[in-house]
Amino acid sequence: MKHDLTLAGIIIVFAGAFIAGAFMIDQPVTTFSAVGPRAFPIMIGIGMLLSGVWLGLQTWRRQAAAFKFSDLEEIDWKTWGATALVFLIYILIFEPVGYLISTAVFLFVVARVLGSHAWLRDAIVSVTISLAIYYFFNGLLKVGLPKGLLG
Repeated sequence: MKHDLTLAGIIIVFAGAFIAGAFMIDQPVTTFSAVGPRAFPIMIGIGMLLSGVWLGLQTWRRQAAAFKFSDLEEIDWKTWGATALVFLIYILIFEPVGYLISTAVFLFVVARVLGSHAWLRDAIVSVTISLAIYYFFNGLLKVGLPKGLLG
């Protein structure tokens, strides 16, 4: 528990430094884009800050409720390892296969590894999320994602 509070503090301090650094990124005055180069680093920093605060609050609540480590479930190393392997394969096939296919397959397989039995729902959600992110990056942000086999 004590280590969780220490980790939460470290995350909060690191997030603060990260956000401060993100605000130092030069942003051209002559640009017409709605999203500048600072936007995503700032969002990542805010996410880290919120994660640190959440970890601290959860740890504090557990301590107040006399939480014991024996109350925790054991880590399912088989599922963890399978997820890590699928992620490694995703990283390796991302460029040659392309964003849409590799991400849709990755999301579908991870859902199955984590225990989902609704294959049709998993397939629809995987393709929908992949397409939405693809059009967000290519259409709105004008950042090209790898086309791979579809190119």
